Amino acid sequence: MASTSQNEASPVHTATIAPVEPSRPKAAERNRPGPSAPVDAPAANGGMELAGMTLAEIECRAIVQTLKYCGGNRAKTARQLGVSEKTIYNKIKQFKLVGIV
Repeated sequence: MASTSQNEASPVHTATIAPVEPSRPKAAERNRPGPSAPVDAPAANGGMELAGMTLAEIECRAIVQTLKYCGGNRAKTARQLGVSEKTIYNKIKQFKLVGIV
């Protein structure tokens, strides 16, 4: 009867490692202006430059413009912006837009 001794080496397992595919560029890298859109070119959005504005200013402007686009309909504005109607009401209050839109 052959017994296994503890001194025997256990079998060596080898793994095959597949080459890593290059990953897609991150969203920030994909959206950077390239040769067709130099950094100092006029904005394609009708001249409204976002650079230099605070995020709150950008958010406020987006809400005001979307409200105008939607004819003042807050529910439609919320759907268009992908937020809840409650968020639109809160932002109108936060930015003191009551009566403006």
